[in-house]
Amino acid sequence: MGSCAIQRVKQNAIIKSSTKFHTKKENSPLTPDLNLNFEICTTETAHLQPYVNFFFEVKGLIPSSKEEPFSEKPLKFIGNKAKDLCSGENIGLTCRKGLNDHMNQDNLTIVSKPPYLFAGVFDGHGDSGHIISEQVCRFLPQILLEDIEMSVDPIDCIKNSFAKTQDSIKRKCAEINIDCEYSGCTATVILITQNSMFTCHLGDSRAVLLKKYQNKLISVPLTTDHKASDPIEKSRILRNGGNIGKIHGTEIERVFESKDSNQGLAITRAFGDTAFTKIGVVSEPYVKEHRITSDNEFVVICSDGVWEFVKNYEVAKVLEVNKSEMAANALAKLAWNRWIEETQDIVDDITVLIIPL
Repeated sequence: MGSCAIQRVKQNAIIKSSTKFHTKKENSPLTPDLNLNFEICTTETAHLQPYVNFFFEVKGLIPSSKEEPFSEKPLKFIGNKAKDLCSGENIGLTCRKGLNDHMNQDNLTIVSKPPYLFAGVFDGHGDSGHIISEQVCRFLPQILLEDIEMSVDPIDCIKNSFAKTQDSIKRKCAEINIDCEYSGCTATVILITQNSMFTCHLGDSRAVLLKKYQNKLISVPLTTDHKASDPIEKSRILRNGGNIGKIHGTEIERVFESKDSNQGLAITRAFGDTAFTKIGVVSEPYVKEHRITSDNEFVVICSDGVWEFVKNYEVAKVLEVNKSEMAANALAKLAWNRWIEETQDIVDDITVLIIPL
């Protein structure tokens, strides 16, 4: 397949228009049977309080060997209760390698440091995207949760932590001699403390809130994609001398350094991507505060490997009848099968993170 197909592949949030990434695969496999539970569960939703009472961490690791399609990213659990709190009806999570020619560039992390719970999904792109997403998993929660001003002005602290994380990435990439000019990652993060939840994001990994209404779950978007098609984002790029265009054969608007450039970025805010900084691609997040109420059941964060073909209401439907752990894996399988049905031979990396409230 040529570049007309890679509008959906995210080594390829940055892509070169002349590069061929994939050859046709015959009989690309669906995942095993979904085994979705369609019987109503009678178990009560877990409450937030247990998570913020324990110190624990979960973080994705860069694998040491070749990954197979749909294989689970290796995870590191820190804290005696970390695995228990990420199973069953507690936190649900999965991070799966796509059907593509690069390493799994998605990553996720959860850090509970009472009274705060930090959770995020990060979707890498470019040759070093898997490294940058792993760096953000390490740097961002550490910088944010160590800020002594958190209890005074959390929104300002969040914005400062994103700026400091971008600086840390640039220093680390220079130190280990890897590219962060044309490599980067999205970031979608929630920070929960007491009855407040802050959402902060860069790029197109989305977060949705699931609320209970008449014994059903309804979805409420918490984030808006940062893309060149957004008028506010486009205006900033053009104002800073960037160009917005489409690669031949695709419909997605992308950010280009110049009219002659053949490298286009599909998002307008990201970590890394330093070659695009001068034309208005920034690492400043949108930040919103949400008051957690009794009808709030879950917050779900996924990379666009899920959102490309799975709708918000479908996520709600799966969580109506499945515990968090099963729902995360069911959504990953559902997303994989939708990719195969739509593209036959390409699947993006897939990450699902479900936090009961």
